[in-house]
Amino acid sequence: MQRLYKTLWVCAFLGLTASANAQTDVTSQYLKNADFEGNYTIHTEYSKNVAKDHRAIYQTQDWDVVYENGDKNDYSVLKEGDLLYSASFKGNFINLDEKKFGKQAYRVRFRWGNAELLKLQQSVTLPAGAYELSADIIGNDKGKMHIFAGKTKSIGNVTDSKWKNVSVTFRSDGTTPIMLGVAFERSKDDQQNGVDNFKLTAVIDKTALNAAIANATTANATLNDGDLQTAVATAQTLADSNDATQEAVDEAVKTLAQAVKTASTKDGANVTYLLTNPSFEDGDTGWSHDNGSDTKVKTFAADEDKTGCDGEYYFNAYDYNNTKNKKRYVSQTVKGLAAGYYQVKAAVQIPSAAQVMLKVGDGEEQQLAASAEHPYTTVESNLVAVDEGASLTIQVSTEGDGDKAWFRADHFQLVYTTLETGAKAGYADLVKEAKALLSPVLGEGEKDAYEHVTGVERQNLQQLVDKEVTSGFYATTETLTAAIQAFREAKSSYDAFVLAKTAETTELPYALADMLTAFENAKQAGEPSSAEDATAKANAIYSALRAYVESNGIAEAVEGTEDLTSSIANPSFTKNIDGWTYSQTGGTLGWKNNEPYTLADGSNGGYFDYYNGTANNQEVTTEVYDLSKGDYLLTVCARAQQGFTNFSMSVCLVNDNDELTTDIAKTALPAVGNEGGVFGYGWNDTSLKFTLDKDQLIGIKVANGPVDGKNVAGWYSFSRVRLVKIGDGTATGIALPTARHGETETLYNLAGQRVDKDYRGLVIKNGKKIIIK
Repeated sequence: MQRLYKTLWVCAFLGLTASANAQTDVTSQYLKNADFEGNYTIHTEYSKNVAKDHRAIYQTQDWDVVYENGDKNDYSVLKEGDLLYSASFKGNFINLDEKKFGKQAYRVRFRWGNAELLKLQQSVTLPAGAYELSADIIGNDKGKMHIFAGKTKSIGNVTDSKWKNVSVTFRSDGTTPIMLGVAFERSKDDQQNGVDNFKLTAVIDKTALNAAIANATTANATLNDGDLQTAVATAQTLADSNDATQEAVDEAVKTLAQAVKTASTKDGANVTYLLTNPSFEDGDTGWSHDNGSDTKVKTFAADEDKTGCDGEYYFNAYDYNNTKNKKRYVSQTVKGLAAGYYQVKAAVQIPSAAQVMLKVGDGEEQQLAASAEHPYTTVESNLVAVDEGASLTIQVSTEGDGDKAWFRADHFQLVYTTLETGAKAGYADLVKEAKALLSPVLGEGEKDAYEHVTGVERQNLQQLVDKEVTSGFYATTETLTAAIQAFREAKSSYDAFVLAKTAETTELPYALADMLTAFENAKQAGEPSSAEDATAKANAIYSALRAYVESNGIAEAVEGTEDLTSSIANPSFTKNIDGWTYSQTGGTLGWKNNEPYTLADGSNGGYFDYYNGTANNQEVTTEVYDLSKGDYLLTVCARAQQGFTNFSMSVCLVNDNDELTTDIAKTALPAVGNEGGVFGYGWNDTSLKFTLDKDQLIGIKVANGPVDGKNVAGWYSFSRVRLVKIGDGTATGIALPTARHGETETLYNLAGQRVDKDYRGLVIKNGKKIIIK
């Protein structure tokens, strides 16, 4: 209604009624001196050497002059008697019918300059509505000009030295000033142009309606829809009417657009009109393709069997240069589609030696098979779902040697299927897929990959499979698709929970017993109700295990301990490896944090990392000063490439030259790779008990060396070095076996925890996996 009131107001302002004639001359109300019969003067700023060369740019009454890149040889005239009036202007430029042109018209000549621009313009504020600005213009064979209303310019030029009427249609919002005028643009030397008789008309703008009718007519050539044909006829009647209102015209544009959309979204609608040049009758316009030597649009031979094709042309993908393994293709992307399913059809000639593929959108690529009856086979793609406003790319392609990998294509078609119908067609296959996940048919020795998914994801999927569906297939398909995805994605969480429940550890001598109990209790968790619950329960198990192992590393079960970790330089490698000395400089050495350990509280940190592709014989050392006599526990979190059987940690004596010498104690470090481990990414704690019989300086060394006299290539990492004094050197009642140089009996489970010789199952010994039965 608001738009109707505005239209009625404009009509009243112009002296019209809503049913009055569609055009009314309003020139005298808004344009001044539209016929250039008013006064004018020489524009002193823009005129060059007027006295010497008798040339001038005239400023005519009520028109603003814009003159850019002016030249002293340029000039304008309005009537006989002006400077150089008849020196260059001849014929129709000066022989004017006074009844039509009056005594004055504005004419311009550009001579020797470059890129000149002369504009005459007025700023007007018009009532809201549609308008047409027209004018008579003339130009010689070098002429170039246009009239304009705001950013809208007239189309076409005049170069035959004859007067011609041109016009532009534009809209006003009722408040924004609009610049109206003419622009003369220099094209060539001795350019001549002229303008007169501007006219401003209030009109009913049918531009959009005529375009909508043309578009709808084009669409219906493939849609062949009766309702759309009726809508086009109704719109055409309005377009032909002199009594149409702007409101009715604008509403008709919307109605026609909706009629096209309605016709285009019916089941089976042939929406080929959405394709550009589907049968190559306009060359390769709208298509992308490879640059093979004979990849181009060609004409059918007169006697050629064109069954299934359309028109006189086809697309040929071939390479005479016999380029090997080159992809030959033709493709087009259709944008802004309505939501639904789409199918592509095309006539394709397929050679026996080639694999010709059809791919539509994100659907699977289909290999096309040749017809036995005719050279061209009409192929059809699978239905491909498209969201509202999305794009769809269509491609036919082949790849291989040029003389074998080729194809011809023609007559592409695009067919629409509603979301409901398309979903119904694929619903049975979706249910079949879901049933296969829930109750797979297993062969001998096979296991159900999803047997651990027991929670809500299985329940939801089972309910949807059991549900009888007779309508609402699209919504149900979306729900079922989401449930299948959720079921698949839940697998990793449930599997992780089952694996977590198998985690084992031995009784650690320096850890709090309550933490071992907490770990065992966490493993007793019941079946998870969801993937989220499975993740939470698995995390709780690993967190309890890590807390127990961490407790051992700081000897929490021992009373009166003294944490001396702060006496170690940079023990957790905070942002760098400062404070540590290394023996090898080759390879890749430094600080990392991309595969960190994870502690019980969820925190993590950086680490020292070394890789050598030839020989990893790296020794990394630091020294600890002023340790008093007593018993100590040294713990490190480490990992290494599998096969590093000489990966170890040592406590060493230090001589007067500040060199590490004899081992006080030494233990092997686990090498399980970068997966698993108590702390993830292969990280595990290893503790080493040693005793000092006097106050002294010690060295800490983490090292890898040759195995059986052969260098080993690869990597290792370590961090979180902890040092705790656990006694004064007298018996503590707690004994941690101390590994000496040459001992290789240490065993680890797959989680990286040290186990005893009575452990049964898969273990790691000397960096290798073995089974103890």
